[in-house]
Amino acid sequence: MLPQACALLSRVLTTPQRIRQNQVWAQIVASPNNTPTLGFGGVLSGEGLIHGGAVKLLSLREAFVNDEQRFNSLYLVSSAQPAFAEDLAKICRKKNIRFVWNQNGVGYPAWAGASVEIHNAPMRRLRAASDYVIYQSKFCELSADHFLGSSDVPSEILLNPVDLARFSPSNLPTPQKPLRLLAMGTQNYAARVKNVIDSLSELRRGGIEASLTIAGRLLWKEAESDVASHAAGLGMNDFVFRVGEF
Repeated sequence: MLPQACALLSRVLTTPQRIRQNQVWAQIVASPNNTPTLGFGGVLSGEGLIHGGAVKLLSLREAFVNDEQRFNSLYLVSSAQPAFAEDLAKICRKKNIRFVWNQNGVGYPAWAGASVEIHNAPMRRLRAASDYVIYQSKFCELSADHFLGSSDVPSEILLNPVDLARFSPSNLPTPQKPLRLLAMGTQNYAARVKNVIDSLSELRRGGIEASLTIAGRLLWKEAESDVASHAAGLGMNDFVFRVGEF
């Protein structure tokens, strides 16, 4: 009963904020334009670095018109949902605004434990409520079907793109030694970073010359000292390098 109780408590505590947000969304107007005008639920409207699933919205914002109050297509990403996303989807449905759902990862027991349904239930409902689903890989589609259930919503697989004008292989041959590992991104969970340090330790114990750079923000409590302590405990502090947010 604990996950359900936590979810109920969360809804109660956020009720005033939810009411205010719904009042804002009630003012949304369906754009009559034939060309796509996109709304992202305000995910890109805040200050600070854009990270996680919201990054993939940046190219869409460059390619199409983005107007959070007047749009004809709602585009939401499962790993970067606005607060009260289901309310927004229902409001858009009433206004005949198309809803595209980008499905990334899901909650699975080895990671989410008893909280699996807290992560999966909203995604299951939003995917079912959408007009079209984009899966970022075949693995994401299979995972969604396994943990969220099968879906008859029209869909396709669209791999995350890379701008080859900016990122392409060098003409110079890549040196085979030393092996240089890079773990990058905004990290919310200590285990993900520590596992990479463990891997570095195993490589070096096996006689492979290797180093590790950890780039990006670490968001758990006492993260920097935690990582440094873990590396030192394995004798890896001379081979682990930190780069902050980027």
